[in-house]
Amino acid sequence: MAGAISLSQLRVMGEWYFKRIMYDLKSDSAGDVDKDSRLKVGVIGTGYFGKHHARVLSEIKNANLVAVSDINLSSAQEIGSRLNVKVYENFRELLKQVEAVVIATPTATHYNIAMECMNEGVHLFVEKPIASTVDEADVMIRMSQSKDLVLQVGHIERFNPGFKSIGKCLVNEMPLYIAAERVSPLIERALNVDVTLDLMIHDIDIAYAVAKSEVKSVYVTEESVVSGRIDTVSAWLEFENGMRALLIADRMSKEKRRTFKAVGRNNFLKLDYITQELLCYDYNGNMETINITSDVEPLKEELSSFVDCVISDGHPVVSGYDGRRALDIALRISTALREHAAVAAAQK
Repeated sequence: MAGAISLSQLRVMGEWYFKRIMYDLKSDSAGDVDKDSRLKVGVIGTGYFGKHHARVLSEIKNANLVAVSDINLSSAQEIGSRLNVKVYENFRELLKQVEAVVIATPTATHYNIAMECMNEGVHLFVEKPIASTVDEADVMIRMSQSKDLVLQVGHIERFNPGFKSIGKCLVNEMPLYIAAERVSPLIERALNVDVTLDLMIHDIDIAYAVAKSEVKSVYVTEESVVSGRIDTVSAWLEFENGMRALLIADRMSKEKRRTFKAVGRNNFLKLDYITQELLCYDYNGNMETINITSDVEPLKEELSSFVDCVISDGHPVVSGYDGRRALDIALRISTALREHAAVAAAQK
């Protein structure tokens, strides 16, 4: 039997409920959320990627961008002034003020910075590749687990609207074969790493995400060295579940191209990551253009996902383990290329 309440009690309840609804509605707008209740975030590294991370974090309703840091203080000051946040030359000075950080520094620095951050109990978003070596990645993963911290890796193509739409063509079906091509002009910021870690690692992660299986074997089919690093490479991956992948990365091109193809038993598709054109074909010659609808910048989706994971104690879309797997294959490809080049040189 329901309990009885007085009219005055009912009015009090009604007023409270009205105020609660109004508060929730206001909280849906970033500008109206109390900054003290939002996740306090910092950005370490304000260079090519870091400046974009800082900009996007300043726009996310559940995040409060507190500070940025860079050993190039003028770079950090430019971003700090633009976004009205604190600026530090030494990243350690911001760790006591934040709950989470984005690490967007050169790959060689990821491990040491990440370990110091986690020692302070700070959640991590680390740009790809997760680290310089698989051993470093393993230590970072173990540390995040022991400290119960979120560790997300910046493989942004997982948040690309086109990639997220491929299930509209290959419905409940794992592809038999995929092919990915990633072509760009050579730019200065990438000169310190091989193209496998600069470009191909994106498509290695995508191949893993599609296959949902481990890699059984890797074959290197082509390579070219121009900058002193590996600049052009093709690799063939075979997965334990039978899926095969051809990955091509080239940073010696005049144009920028990002494409993905997948072949299933009933359909096959072609995706242009840049134009967001997704074409689905069946084996009767019929073609359909899949509608891709998203006004959200992939980086914003990626960082919003990270912020939500920290707040809700969730599991990141791209975990430390995912980043470790992609790094492992990228390094195996680079090693195979160098061994092949050494053998070829010895035979001359």
